[in-house]
Amino acid sequence: GSPIPFHPGLKKLFKLFLVKEQLVFMKKRAYLIYFVSASEDIWNLIED
Repeated sequence: GSPIPFHPGLKKLFKLFLVKEQLVFMKKRAYLIYFVSASEDIWNLIED
């Protein structure tokens, strides 16, 4: 079957949504990586 015809505006909105989601995900991931490395530093300080 043929793909469902998308309204151009809808396609644009969907693309924007995906980009925004990706940015949010990347930000969360960056926070997580930062948090993990920061907590490792704290553990090293405590253990010393």
